[in-house]
Amino acid sequence: TWSGVTSIDCLTEDCESIRLRPQGSGVLLVEVTDERGCTAVDRLVVTVDVSRDIFVPNVFSPNSDGVNDLLSVYAQRNAERVLLFKVFDRWGNRLYQAVNFDGDGTTGWSGFYKGQAASPGVYVWMAKVEFANGDVDVYSGDVTLVK
Repeated sequence: TWSGVTSIDCLTEDCESIRLRPQGSGVLLVEVTDERGCTAVDRLVVTVDVSRDIFVPNVFSPNSDGVNDLLSVYAQRNAERVLLFKVFDRWGNRLYQAVNFDGDGTTGWSGFYKGQAASPGVYVWMAKVEFANGDVDVYSGDVTLVK
């Protein structure tokens, strides 16, 4: 019998293999009874790291030199997916949008809009990120495009 601060999915019929999905830190208890009726109880302290490590650069230089050419969301610890990423100019025109991608830095704005290189300046971005525990947070900021 499992109990505690987590949801538990039995992966096998006899629950010999399980998947734990802790919703927070706490104590997980397991009680085992063998075929002779002997019972043992054990506990495991579970610490859940809920820190959110999201990074979007504040400067990028899309000049095809292979360094900082892409404005992207870097969603590292505990992030499942970047659900939405948008970039806007100073008049509120949407220049870029990407949906449902990994925050590994490979998807992002190249500094182009309608086939033309965007002018150096300040642009605004917003990102919606889903985390492993199901939470969704919205982030926003600005970025300076330099040549």
